[in-house]
Amino acid sequence: MTSMLGAQVVFDPASADISSWEQTGGAFHIVQPPLPYHDEIIEDETHPVLTSFDEGIEIGETATGSITTPPFKITKDYLNVRIGGPRRFAEHLGAQLFVDGKLVNAMSGRDRASMRPQLRDTAWDVRGHRGKTAFIRFNDFNRSGALWIGCIALENEPKSLLVDAAEHGKENFRPRFHHTTPEGYMHDPNGLFYMDGLWHMPFQYNLVGANGVNWGHSVSKDLIHWEYIGFAIPADERGMSWAGSAWVDHDNRLGFQTGEKSPVILFHTLCPPGSSSWENQPGGVLPYEPRGRPNPPPFVCAIAVSTDGGMTFEKHTDALFEPEFSYDRDPHGFWHEPSQSWVILWHVAGRENKNIPGQTCFAVYVSKDFKNWRLTQKLYSLWEEPNLLTMYLDGDKNKPRLVMIEGKGNYAICTFDGEHFTFDPKAVYPNDEIYKRELGEKKPAAPEAAGYQPDAELTQGGRAAAQGSQVQEIKIDNVSDFFYPQSYGEYYATGTFTNAPDGRTVEIAWCATSKAIWRDIFIGMPFMHQMTIPMELSLKTTPEGVRLFHWPVKELEGLRGEKISVKGKALKPGSPLELKSPSELLDCRAVVQIGDAQEILITVNGQRIVWSRADNMFLYTHPLRTVRVPAPFVKDEIDLRILVDKTLFEAFFHDGIRHLHHHFFVNEIPRSIKVEARGGKARLKLLEAWAINP
Repeated sequence: MTSMLGAQVVFDPASADISSWEQTGGAFHIVQPPLPYHDEIIEDETHPVLTSFDEGIEIGETATGSITTPPFKITKDYLNVRIGGPRRFAEHLGAQLFVDGKLVNAMSGRDRASMRPQLRDTAWDVRGHRGKTAFIRFNDFNRSGALWIGCIALENEPKSLLVDAAEHGKENFRPRFHHTTPEGYMHDPNGLFYMDGLWHMPFQYNLVGANGVNWGHSVSKDLIHWEYIGFAIPADERGMSWAGSAWVDHDNRLGFQTGEKSPVILFHTLCPPGSSSWENQPGGVLPYEPRGRPNPPPFVCAIAVSTDGGMTFEKHTDALFEPEFSYDRDPHGFWHEPSQSWVILWHVAGRENKNIPGQTCFAVYVSKDFKNWRLTQKLYSLWEEPNLLTMYLDGDKNKPRLVMIEGKGNYAICTFDGEHFTFDPKAVYPNDEIYKRELGEKKPAAPEAAGYQPDAELTQGGRAAAQGSQVQEIKIDNVSDFFYPQSYGEYYATGTFTNAPDGRTVEIAWCATSKAIWRDIFIGMPFMHQMTIPMELSLKTTPEGVRLFHWPVKELEGLRGEKISVKGKALKPGSPLELKSPSELLDCRAVVQIGDAQEILITVNGQRIVWSRADNMFLYTHPLRTVRVPAPFVKDEIDLRILVDKTLFEAFFHDGIRHLHHHFFVNEIPRSIKVEARGGKARLKLLEAWAINP
């Protein structure tokens, strides 16, 4: 081990001789530039790296094994490692740190499976091991993955956030009461359903060696503790699976039932080999196709079926209908009892729509027999992952309402006659003042009666025209005229559980991190991304119209432990109220009478949200941006419920009329709760916080 500029170098691939290192399998070797991917994984293109990548094979790796450094003494506080590769458990693909012969820490690369690797600094905290003897073992036991290692040095300052990934399920950036996958890249929840006492959450899942995008599958008895049980729909030689939905066929209308359990139908987007805009997984069974391949085969709407209560599924690859364009996707399928028809809402991708450039739409397909499908309507300007909910206004079973939701969570109240949807603008925006406050613009003028179909009159400010005699096209000039925004921050691909018990409507969404930081989040963790807390939905009448409310599911309250509570405290500028919080994992509620204060600041375990009178906004500041949540419903007081997990901040405003979800990244979470007023006096009506014990 040599010294250089105050650092003690453990390994430098430019000068190291690894011929005497303990190695199994022969996967690891030092490579000199230039080499495949080299200009993308390392800033200095002239510096060698240790890798398990087989440079003789353009796509895919074959050799596997491990290599172990010679022992070295820990003489400084931090061990900084330059590492690249996909997110996996370190014993599969990554680095493990042993001290006095015992495993004490581990790390993986930071990249999602479909991305080319990036070499980045990651740090281990070894302050508790000074003077002891250590070694590092690098592993690659994935035939489709590769590890890349640059310089490793002992230093007194970390070069990145610190990693503790030695114990699965308890890594230091893994959330404790939000769903994550064991490893790999998780995104949209799709095809959620309830069956036989279990909540089933399939989701899109990209894992090294799994041939691209699959549907992963987790189950829970309480919506909080999730168990990953494998793939619901695996990617295979027939293709990958993107977004979709679920339906429990209680009446066995499709004839799949083989025993006592009702069949579960997963409607999904089947992406045949070569159809994806991404490069397919290196080393997988799908044929490799370059990015941007001309005239790719189209995505199609297909189904997978379970006859064992939703535990396993059989893939049916026949397209239900011919798509219009290559990237049409995201089926939401259901049985419509009044019309005795099957219905699929299908997202039509606008970038290939030559008739209306730049537009997308939800297309409505209907069928009596599940074989012959008719296109009946197109709702233009709507975007991705349609969802439909039957809900009861104010809990009254005599007041059913249909709610349509876009991928990002915006919703509208509508009706459906079996072929066409109609939106009701008065359900959400009853007067011009509400439009002005919510949208910053005037309510669109009512459409002229002449030339409009009856359903179109309540639907848009633009012109509707029939296509032939059966297809109705609805042009929505401004989606926000009819779809109400209610979620903010990192929140996408909303899904609700079909067949939920007791009439419940439960939603969960993907907490999708900004692309600007997605490779650097969850530093050195084997997993990437998390789901929001499951939320109970309710439809309520308010002075401003019918609104959809979101609230954390009641099961979360079963995790509450130690509680602190304060009531009736004056808040003066310059004199904040600060309390020690009972845990780094919190469920907190704060109600503040705002008085003449210009700002109210609430800081929970280091995460701050501000109500601003000048903007009439709630502001949550992240290192890369500030999330602004409009607050037109605030009058004399603010009422917030705040959840804080290891890396996720969630806030619910005024019983859930608005909600916010956002990642945060700190190595050590400060344990305090602070409420303060600025620019005037206020009064803390109530502050209560519970430790969460998952």
